[in-house]
Amino acid sequence: MKKIFTTISLLVLLIPNLTFAAGLVPCGDDLNGNGKIDANEACTFCHFFVLLDNVIDFILTKIIPSLAILFLVIGGLVLLFAGGNPNLVSLGKKIITSVVIGFAIVYGSWLIVFTIADAMGVASWVGITSGGWSINCPTP
Repeated sequence: MKKIFTTISLLVLLIPNLTFAAGLVPCGDDLNGNGKIDANEACTFCHFFVLLDNVIDFILTKIIPSLAILFLVIGGLVLLFAGGNPNLVSLGKKIITSVVIGFAIVYGSWLIVFTIADAMGVASWVGITSGGWSINCPTP
């Protein structure tokens, strides 16, 4: 029963609607279905920054939380099955501590960078909207 519960929990936690590369590239698709890329579908230099923003968002919202949950589960399982072995107990604690510190570093740095960029007024320089969390490119 524990194996089934653990397997189902891991599958639910580690596969949070990952859509691989769907919507990462904001242009260049044949939206009309005519076999050609029209002027309003062509990529511009601004779309490169939208692509970077989409990749960063994908990593920060899909990949990192999934990996953090996976390693928290691994650390917890090491603690659970340590059986009084002090080496395994310290390994489990070290894994969990490392995950929490890494999670704090990744999201703390992301928050600091965007807060500083917002305070400096970068949003008005480069056309970033919505409080510095999204980039919009005009289409011709």
